[in-house]
Amino acid sequence: MNDIKKAAKNGNEATAKTLAKQLVRLRAQKDKLTAMHAQVGGVSVRATVRPAAFTVRGLWRWGGSQSVHCQWCVAPCRRPRRA
Repeated sequence: MNDIKKAAKNGNEATAKTLAKQLVRLRAQKDKLTAMHAQVGGVSVRATVRPAAFTVRGLWRWGGSQSVHCQWCVAPCRRPRRA
């Protein structure tokens, strides 16, 4: 930033213009990199959470089938009638 000001003050318009363009490009790259970093972080979190979700879902399925089995054993009068 100071280099741009010095170049403009000394009358080097071409140098000041080039440095200003580089500054704009650098800021754009910085913003793009920040956005990409956030997106990669989100993907990382999803990749970490997904196996846990599948584990919980599997436990719910297993627990549900076990509770049906227990009901079958404990209360034989509640067994569904087969056609």
